Amino acid sequence: MHEALGDSKDTLEEMGYDVSTLLAPYDAYSGYSDLFVPEYYDGVANARHGSRINDPTEYDPYETKRDYFIEFTTETAVKQDLDEIAEEALLGVVGAHTVKKKVTEESIGQMLEWIEEREIEVLTLREAISIYADESETATGHH
Repeated sequence: MHEALGDSKDTLEEMGYDVSTLLAPYDAYSGYSDLFVPEYYDGVANARHGSRINDPTEYDPYETKRDYFIEFTTETAVKQDLDEIAEEALLGVVGAHTVKKKVTEESIGQMLEWIEEREIEVLTLREAISIYADESETATGHH
């Protein structure tokens, strides 16, 4: 785990990227990962796959929920979640695989239009963590 997490982060940083969060490949994130990730990252974008919705009052960056907005879902489901996010001032985290045929510039643009229609503020995961995560938990890696 130390090699996988540390070496991949080091490699990306050597390429010039500023790396502070993890997106677990294939949504493969488990309780075992929790033991190591806080050493290297400030949060995980898909620690809890299957929902796009996170409560900002209880936000733990190592328990972030994320789900797809193009593939593996429906337009109706995405819009319902966006309505809930907007109405209840929740955090929504979405993702897509740009290698999938359905994930196009147009489909991403459509999603951004739905977000704009609902006046949802768009943040990076890094920004959400800095705003909503409990500083003591983030600094110590405990959650």
